This record gives sequence, C-alpha cells and structure tokens, in this order.
Amino acid sequence: MTDEKMDFGAMLAQFEKGHTSRTTTRIEAGKKVSGKITRIGAETVFVDVNAPADALMDKVEFLDEAGLCMVKVGDSVEGICIHADEDGEIRLTKRVNAATADSALSEAFQARIPVEGRVVSETKGGFEVTIGSHRGFCPYSQIDLGKMDAALYLGQKLLFLIQEYSENGRRLVVNRRRLLEQEQGKLLEELKTRIKSGDRLEGTVKKIMPFGVFVDIGGTDGLVPLSELAWKRDVKAEDVVTPGQKVQVVVRDIDWERKRISLSLRAAAADPWDGAGMTYVAGSRHFGTVVKTLDFGAFVELEPGVEGLIPISKLGRGRRLNHAGEAVKEGDPLEVLVENFDAEKHRISLSVVSINSEEAAAAAEQARQNAAVVPGAVLDGIVDALKEFGAFIKFPGGRSGLLHISRMGLAEGPGRLRQMHGAFGSGKEVKVEVVSVDGDRVSISVPGVQAKVSEEEAEDEAYTEYQRNLHPGSSLGNLGKVLGALDNLKLD
Repeated sequence: MTDEKMDFGAMLAQFEKGHTSRTTTRIEAGKKVSGKITRIGAETVFVDVNAPADALMDKVEFLDEAGLCMVKVGDSVEGICIHADEDGEIRLTKRVNAATADSALSEAFQARIPVEGRVVSETKGGFEVTIGSHRGFCPYSQIDLGKMDAALYLGQKLLFLIQEYSENGRRLVVNRRRLLEQEQGKLLEELKTRIKSGDRLEGTVKKIMPFGVFVDIGGTDGLVPLSELAWKRDVKAEDVVTPGQKVQVVVRDIDWERKRISLSLRAAAADPWDGAGMTYVAGSRHFGTVVKTLDFGAFVELEPGVEGLIPISKLGRGRRLNHAGEAVKEGDPLEVLVENFDAEKHRISLSVVSINSEEAAAAAEQARQNAAVVPGAVLDGIVDALKEFGAFIKFPGGRSGLLHISRMGLAEGPGRLRQMHGAFGSGKEVKVEVVSVDGDRVSISVPGVQAKVSEEEAEDEAYTEYQRNLHPGSSLGNLGKVLGALDNLKLD
C-alpha cells in the first residue's frame, strides 16, 4: 500500500510539475506566438504554446489548393493571438482576414503579420484594398516584384503587410512586394541546398529579353544567354521558346551573392557534334548554307550546331580574293566536299562543289524546316501512317514524329481506336507540339495533352516495333479487325 501511495504521489507531483511548466507564458490578444502541433482534428489544429491549454487554429489555414493538410503533429507553427480569455481558451491565426481585421489590424502592424485584403479598384498611384471594414492603399510599386498589368490584380484576394497604420486604421498603407521578397528569399535559401553547377533542371520560360531568356526554376529566375539557347548560330529567342513553355536547362554557373544563375538550353539538348564524325567523313559531299564570311574564309552550316570552314584559298577558283564575301554571301546554299574532320577541335575543313544550285537551295530549305523541329515548337504536319499505338506525322522538312495514342486527347474506353481513326486519318493535316527530340526520334503531342508515365513507356515499345519492320507509308493495317472485335465485346 505504501509503495502504491508513493507511486501515486510521484505521479501527481510529476503531473503538477508538467502542468506548471506550461503556464510560463502569458498569451495576450495581438501577440505573436509559436508552438508545436499536438493534434489535428477535423476542423481544428491544436498547438502547444506553453500555456495551460493548447491554442486553437482553424485547420483551413493549413490546407493547400487541393484541400490537403500541409502540416503534421510535431511541426512548429506561429501565429497571432486573436482571442485569449480567463477560461484559458486561446485562438491563433496565421494571418489577419476580414473576420478578424477590425480588432487585430494594429497588432498585425506591430507584429508584421500578413493581412488578407481584396483589391477593389485602381486609383491614382496604386490600388484601393479593403481589409475587413477598413480601406487601404497599395502603391503600384509595392503590389508585385515586377511591372504587371494592373487589371490582373483587380478583384483578387491577396496577402499584404501593413506598412503604415494610423488614425485607428483610417490611414492604412499596405505592401505586398515585401512579402514576395521574403518568400523569394526563403525559396532561394532552399535552392542553395539542392542545386549546383552542372545540374539538369526543368523550368518555365518567364520572359524574353534582347540579351537572353529568363527561366523560372522554382524559387528564382535564371538567365539563358542568347549564345546558350541553341546549337545553331545567331538564333532569335522567339524562334526557340515562348513565354510559359516548359523547358529543360543545365545550370552553367551560380553566383549566390549577386543572386545570379546562368543557364543553358542547348547543353540540355544532344550535342550535334557527338555523331558528326560518322556523317562528315573526308571525301563525302553535303549541302549547307553560308552563315559567316570573313577575310580568311566562309563558315558553312551543315546542320544546326555543326559548321565547317571553306578557306579563302578554295573560294576564288584561281583568282585572288581579299575577303570571302567576294565569292559567296551569307545565306547562299552550297554543295561542299569534306576535306578534313577534326573531332577533338570540332573543326571541319571544306571545299566548294557548287554554289546556288537548285539542288543545294532545296537542301538548304529542307534543313531550315527540319531545324524548326525542336521541343516546344507547334507545327503543322500530315498523318503519314496509322498504327494501333498511334500515328506517325510527317513535317514539311521530311522529318517524322510519333503521336502516341496517349497524347491524342482521346476519351478513355473501348472506342478509343475508333476515335483515333476518325480524328487522325491517313493524309489528314494536323497541328502538333514537339515534346522531345532524340536523334531521329521525335515525340509529339496534341498541344496541351500530357501522357501518363506508363503510356510514355509504351511509346518506347512503339518506336521499337516501327523501326523493326513497319513501313512509314502503310495504313492502319488490321485496325478494322481490332475495331470489329472491340465492337463485339461492347455488344456482349
């Protein structure tokens, strides 16, 4: 009995000690506090803030756009106290919204807590923003990180910091830019831990400038200089990418101190010189286009990213020249002979076979059209062949791409093959988007349609089957039998 009493006494003392330890913090309305989540209910999140009872927060404040809770038990959170009474009930919020604004704006100003406001109109120098029953002003320069169309913000509910609070809220100036800068700073710190030079990343084209392209890589923007857009010389950014396009980039250099990240689009694509040695062997003839004339010779583009040099001594046909431009000009189509190929130095020495011939001009035009087949490009093509797994589409330059059935945007179900036959009949003109280019293999999609991973793997099998045996100009073959069988199954 004595031991039991001692155990009970020890337990009571321990309980009182623990209970007392949670009363060390005085929580007052308007105060910014932090604590750890102890429980997550259906509508409420309970937070240990070192007080007699857990503080309460609305669970909706922790839900993402899909309605999923973004926190778990044990996570640290902070908020502003909007209610604390003698009975020990404490309510916190992550931000001040219309429901709490009238009583907490002053505290939010002092504690630098974000407030939720609605942009109701554009006024001289900025925007009018309502927060609860209060009306505030946000200058143009403080609504975003960069200059945007004012119409984008009207009617939007956004988070702001209170920059100026006086006259009991009758004078209210708010700032959204600082919040965005803080968020950008956090994302930048996160990026420092997960990216380095040489990494391959996916990004979104944000802005095209005269000197290059800014790409959002998740938290900050990196710059792709014009020279790193493509292997081809002197390209225009608008011909390679469009704003909003998803692209693969390689990190070239990072300067965290200056917050500058240099990216390369061309490094993420296959280097055209990798297989050039098999094509441009000494003695072989090729068609190309003059891209640069200098006093020592003319550079000829044989394919995007691969150029050869015709020395000036081989341009004059017996007469002495002072500049290559006296014999050829930029844009001239040529037929050339490979004199020498240096794989290590990426150099090809050429001589002229013919200049401005019809055959050379046709080859130059075909090369130009083929060069347009790059990831992200939207092109017109002709259905060249239908197979059970998809359609092969031929482009004007002669290249073909596979439009897998999973990328056609067709409704799921037993009638999918019949839908494909109706929408992509042989010889039909279609508009498609280039998804990826890997050597001679071009994967395409109906613009805006994304395939599931498993179906992309099926695309690999489709290419293997096609390369083994199937003729590009053939029709659907036994599609009629397949459709008939599907129809019979459906009837059953």
